[in-house]
Amino acid sequence: MAKNAIPAPPRPRLLPKVIWLTVLALIMVAVVRHPADAAEWMRGAATWFVTAVDMLSEFIRAVAG
Repeated sequence: MAKNAIPAPPRPRLLPKVIWLTVLALIMVAVVRHPADAAEWMRGAATWFVTAVDMLSEFIRAVAG
């Protein structure tokens, strides 16, 4: 017979939460201390994302068509 018939509930994973909260706090500090730089970083990230989506759509069109 099994040693534990009732499985123990899963433990909450603390480390990922701490990491995400730290990253969020660093972003908030950057936005508050350097709003113009933070806006430029976001503009650059948005440009990168739009370029990546555009390149992916071109690839799919080339493969499909």
